[in-house]
Amino acid sequence: MEPTKQNTLKKYVVVLSQSERGMLENMLTAETISSRIAKRCKTLLRADEGFSDVQVAAHVNCSINCVANLRKRYVTEGIERAIYDAHRSGAPNKFTSEQLIAIKELATSKPPADRNSWTLQLLRKEAVARGIVKSISIGRMHALIKDNLNSPPNPTSSESSQPRSEAPRSEAPQSNGQAEKHAPTATTGQA
Repeated sequence: MEPTKQNTLKKYVVVLSQSERGMLENMLTAETISSRIAKRCKTLLRADEGFSDVQVAAHVNCSINCVANLRKRYVTEGIERAIYDAHRSGAPNKFTSEQLIAIKELATSKPPADRNSWTLQLLRKEAVARGIVKSISIGRMHALIKDNLNSPPNPTSSESSQPRSEAPRSEAPQSNGQAEKHAPTATTGQA
């Protein structure tokens, strides 16, 4: 394929230095390179050789807009930014570490007198009632409890230094004569 001379009409023209060209070619020969970065390297090399956006897009199997955007990013922000994505911070945390600790303490505390254990709905209502959080969804409560309760125990906690003991499982007969294992259930003391 012969390069077409359309660079004079383009606002953002890719002109690689020898060191940039060498860097891109070395990156393409590396054993570990993501396909996204390889595609960007090939795009910049072909654009530097004078190929049109249509030809470059066909060669690297991407859209014409992708080629144009990469050329623009190279010219305005440099080669590093053209090859690599910018850091994405993500959404900020909605809860402070103090709130997370308070929710974890609530979840591991003794449930209300009329309950055997905490439910997600009950934890949510109690966290709001105590002023730990203004609002929280059941799904978010579940994720927080799951993440925090499955994390390694805090070595400074006095509770974590003592090993947990599992209650033995009891066997109850089934109707077909086979034994089925059941975990013991807690009782409330109410008859």
